[in-house]
Amino acid sequence: MFRKIINKILGNPNVKNGILFSVFSFFNNGVSFLLLIVLAKYISPSAYGELNLFNTLVYLFGILISLNSVGVLSVNYFSSSRAEFRQSFNSVLLITLVTFCILLFILIYFSHVLVIYTGLDTKYQIIALVICLFNVVLNLNLDLWRLEEKILKYGIFSVLMSLCNCILTLFFVISISLDWQGRLYAQLVTCILFSSVSIVFLIKGNYLTFTVPSAKRIKDTLSFGIPLIPHGLSFWARQGLDRYIINYAYSQAIVGMFSFSFNFANVIQIVGTAFNASNSVFLFRSLSSDSETTRKMLRKQERLMLLFFLGLTVCICGGCAIFIPIVLPQYSDSIVFLFPLCFGAMFQCYYLLYVNYLFFYRRTKQLMYITLSISVLHVILSVWLTKYSILLTAYINLLTNFLIAIFVYFYHRKFCRLNK
Repeated sequence: MFRKIINKILGNPNVKNGILFSVFSFFNNGVSFLLLIVLAKYISPSAYGELNLFNTLVYLFGILISLNSVGVLSVNYFSSSRAEFRQSFNSVLLITLVTFCILLFILIYFSHVLVIYTGLDTKYQIIALVICLFNVVLNLNLDLWRLEEKILKYGIFSVLMSLCNCILTLFFVISISLDWQGRLYAQLVTCILFSSVSIVFLIKGNYLTFTVPSAKRIKDTLSFGIPLIPHGLSFWARQGLDRYIINYAYSQAIVGMFSFSFNFANVIQIVGTAFNASNSVFLFRSLSSDSETTRKMLRKQERLMLLFFLGLTVCICGGCAIFIPIVLPQYSDSIVFLFPLCFGAMFQCYYLLYVNYLFFYRRTKQLMYITLSISVLHVILSVWLTKYSILLTAYINLLTNFLIAIFVYFYHRKFCRLNK
């Protein structure tokens, strides 16, 4: 029975693409993970803290700079003509450039205030913003390859980018002793280099045409992206804020145990995110046909992936519970967090199976209400209960991920009428 299920999963071309995306994601994330371990030996704890502040700012600018409009391209690729899609593409670029200029003005004009609140000099804030600008171009190119299902191009390009970033980081930090700043300079050089290559591909593909999009297309792009800004920020609130609360209530050692367990939960999320990169393309194309046969096929695939993510979670959770005391006994106290964090990650994967329906039917405002309200609940519960037990914090993560997944599931059924 189990072998039959595995054969069905592997026999699905969409799942095969998801596996390939997972392989590339694992490699790229593995390189980044090992790089952070190496850097810890060459920079001081305070410098490491500054680097994390910088990365946090990059994450924030990454949400704001395009006003989360990039996602509209995945929907329009299958539901609009080539000319209309090109209009959407140029709308995203125009919105990004305008937002970049506004944010740059804010950074310069309010520099004396922002230095205090960010803990970073203005020049580093500007570098973070520039990196995000070039990242938009990179992601547009990678998204197009993903939509066109050119997995090999996608994989080679992303792997080369990760390796270049890694090599330059080691050179700047270790060889010429630029301390933590070497890491951000490596990111900047890598982004400029590979975004330049991306521009060449985008021009050759006749996507980048340097034409001004219509006001209607810009409005359509903004109406899709702006409601997703609180949605994106809500995920940071649920995954990043807990560690600050734990650190305030307990100690950095406890934060380390919690974060160590979270690393294994992240493995599940990496697999889910990688599969989603492929599945979203298949889903948008299938929904464009709007046939009963397609709907049945989607339901069948969803059931298979629900079983797959459940099996993956059980294997990782159980395997780590056995593995940690033997290989890393100093982290044995982290085992108690494995169940809630890993199963919370599983529900995050379930959420990804259904959220693309809301993107396709342009229900981003409703999605924002779901994720933002539950994230506020998460923060309230975490602030209230963490002081009593850190384990409660882990279960709060499980609860809120479950609630988001279940609300998105029922909401997608309301609009898609996928009755079993």
